[in-house]
Amino acid sequence: MNVLADSLWAILREFDKASDWTSTLDHSEGAGEAKFEGTTCNERVCVSNHKKLVEELIMFSDEKKELAYELTEGAPGFVKLAQNHWKVYKISQNKSVVEMNVTMHLTKFMGFILGRVITKTMTKQVLLVLNDLKIYAETGEISEEKKIRISKLNKNKK
Repeated sequence: MNVLADSLWAILREFDKASDWTSTLDHSEGAGEAKFEGTTCNERVCVSNHKKLVEELIMFSDEKKELAYELTEGAPGFVKLAQNHWKVYKISQNKSVVEMNVTMHLTKFMGFILGRVITKTMTKQVLLVLNDLKIYAETGEISEEKKIRISKLNKNKK
C-alpha cells in the first residue's frame, strides 16, 4: 500500500472502529476492559448483514504493529475456531504491506462438505477487506463498496 506503515497501523490498531472503513461490517464497537497496553477494549461487537459477531483480542503489540483476535460469538455451530492475525510491515518510506492470516477449524463432517465453499467465501471477504483498507489508508475516503453498503442500510431504515 502506498502509505506509511505507522499510518496503516493507526487504522488497524483501532480494533473497535473497523466498521468505519470496511464494507463487510455494518457496525462495530468496543466492549470489555482492555487487557493489552495500547488498546481501549478487549472485544469488538460487530453487526454484519444483521448478524451479531463478538471478537476478542488475543494478541496486540504496538511495537510489532500486529494484533490477533478470535471470533467468540456468532459463528455457525460447525465452526470450532475462527481467528484472524494482522501484521503491518514497512517496505519503504511511503510503502507498507499488511499481512492477514485467517485460521478456521471446522467440524470434520461439515468441514468436508463445506470446506471449499467456505474457503472461497473467506478469500473473497479477505480481498474485499484489504481493498477497503487500501482505499481508506491511501485516500482517507471509504470505498465504493462501503458507500453502497451504507446506502442500502439507510434505505432499509426508512
